Amino acid sequence: RALESLTEEQRSVVKLRLVGLSGPEIATALGRSHGAVRATQCRAVTWLRLLLGEPSKVEGRDGR
Repeated sequence: RALESLTEEQRSVVKLRLVGLSGPEIATALGRSHGAVRATQCRAVTWLRLLLGEPSKVEGRDGR
């Protein structure tokens, strides 16, 4: 369900990353720049962490 809450582009990037493609490979597959793929992936991971209740890198493991 969490993946369903992502945009289509975010889902595509996450799915391609999960099957093992690198950032540049994903960029080529989607016709996007590597920077755009990195930004999209970052937004997707941030959103998934929020939905799943995972602490962010900024907060650290202890939630601070």
